[in-house]
Amino acid sequence: MWNDQGGGGGFNTPGSQTPGGGEKKRTRAQNLVPVTISSVLECTEESLSIEGLEVGMVCLLGKVVSISNEATKSVYSLKDKTAQIDVIQWLDEGQDASKDDVCEDMHARVIGTVRNSGGKKHIMAFKISPVEAMSEIKGHTLEVEYARLKIKQLKDKENSSINVNSSSSLSNSLVSGNNFSSSGGGGSGGGSNFSNPKHSAVFKMIAGCMREEGISKEEIQNSLKGRVGPNDLNDALYFLSGEGHIYSTIDEDHFKTTDS
Repeated sequence: MWNDQGGGGGFNTPGSQTPGGGEKKRTRAQNLVPVTISSVLECTEESLSIEGLEVGMVCLLGKVVSISNEATKSVYSLKDKTAQIDVIQWLDEGQDASKDDVCEDMHARVIGTVRNSGGKKHIMAFKISPVEAMSEIKGHTLEVEYARLKIKQLKDKENSSINVNSSSSLSNSLVSGNNFSSSGGGGSGGGSNFSNPKHSAVFKMIAGCMREEGISKEEIQNSLKGRVGPNDLNDALYFLSGEGHIYSTIDEDHFKTTDS
């Protein structure tokens, strides 16, 4: 999914090698930031940034105005108080879109990445879940403002000592200790039944950690010693991050699931 054309972020994270080696390339941010729809649409850069911070994944909350189900995907028209945007969810083989927990006129929480197709921005959804309490709407509004102010504060602090473009800590700080992802069930997203059993084992370890900062890479490695080697762990983290199942928290070596 991450390799599809379009989307990305504006904060220049350092390039890195893929798990299999090869040429270095620029990697996407792995953070998760709550935003409004208008902030997505109004961004004039190729990719989304908030106060100079590259945004890897966004969390949106709004009313589902319409749903269009096709053979391979569902397109949701999502509207909040600021604007309206299309959200695309690709269907797994055999998945029945008619059994989705999210219906028209419901409020939904969306976690995904910003994409640009033909000059029009949309969201590629990793998870769509129904909003179960109206207080979540007000809470999301507060989270959006808190995230913006926190980003600005961290950016100002980083700029006082080092170039912001070389900082990796800033790009991962915003997700720590905030309920940016839905804790409810339903919708698309997290799951531990991957075709690669090592990916499943790593995901289960991350999902089982209830700490706010998530679980460290070292702890995962120690717990799965003998079952998942270092290279396999790197491959699993790369895959799970790229597919939107996990994100990094206090630094690049601590992870949580997007539906935790």
